Amino acid sequence: MNKKSTDAGFFQSILSRRAALALALALAAAAGCERVPPDAAKLRDGVRCEAKGEFGKAEQLYKEACALGNGEAYGRLASLILNRETAPLFLNGGEHNEKWLQDARAAVERLSFAALQAESNGHPVPGMKESLAKFEVSIKAVEHRLATERAAAAERQRLAEEQRRAEMARQEAERKAREEQRRAEMARQEEERKAREEEAARKAAEQRKMESADYCIANGLPLTSAAYREISRAMNYYQNTGNGIVDDEENARQHARFRGKRVVVRAKILKIDSKLLGGVKIKIDLYGAGVWLNFPNMAESEGKRFRVGQTITAEGRIGDAMLHELKFHDCVVRNLE
Repeated sequence: MNKKSTDAGFFQSILSRRAALALALALAAAAGCERVPPDAAKLRDGVRCEAKGEFGKAEQLYKEACALGNGEAYGRLASLILNRETAPLFLNGGEHNEKWLQDARAAVERLSFAALQAESNGHPVPGMKESLAKFEVSIKAVEHRLATERAAAAERQRLAEEQRRAEMARQEAERKAREEQRRAEMARQEEERKAREEEAARKAAEQRKMESADYCIANGLPLTSAAYREISRAMNYYQNTGNGIVDDEENARQHARFRGKRVVVRAKILKIDSKLLGGVKIKIDLYGAGVWLNFPNMAESEGKRFRVGQTITAEGRIGDAMLHELKFHDCVVRNLE
């Protein structure tokens, strides 16, 4: 026979003690109308109520009989608590959870106190010690199971928390990696932007240098538009601050920058004419400005070969500007298209 069958039989034997109640009730009825002491009367009434199923009233009457010193009432009270309160808890096939454990502990504690009082007053309940021992075994088994379940739940929670923290750490690491990658990409783009700007600035500076008057003069290249404007500004420079000494010095410095330097120009011919004192002069369209090229050593017969609209490349010496017009002296033809 297994343990469950043994326990069921044990608790069933407890409940079968109700048969004793019928006998007690019969004895009480046989007493008739004899006068009984108050404690015995309370005990008798308690037995009657218990037989009729009025267990709450019976318990109260047993307690009152106990208070009056009735020793048997302690045994009755202990048996009532055993049969009506404690045993059903352990016979119940429902879930033995924390609530059940709390109720079972309270019931067994109450039963233990009542059983101790009954034994002390000379009316021990038969089999009570065995019943209490079995109750304690059942309680400890449930306690162990619930403790194991709590530990398992705590371990699952701990593992879940570890996983959650690990996931959060992974996500944080990924976020930091993405942020670091973003910053690195931004830094790379910034470096590329600076490099492009520096390269553009370098090329622009190189371009400005190549288009400057000094570069064209030094390399014998036709004046660029920028170079021509630079020379024109210098040769036509005029400062008037009211201090003639300062103004004359600055004007002379600017005019001296390019005066007498030989340059190469390339432009379309606008006009051909002879010079008053001999030679030929040719007017060209130099970046929108009409500029005269003077050829003092060119015979007029040679000047006849030029035509308006032709492109001439010539070299000449920069002279003073008159009425904001540049003039180039001592010119020679390098090419005619």
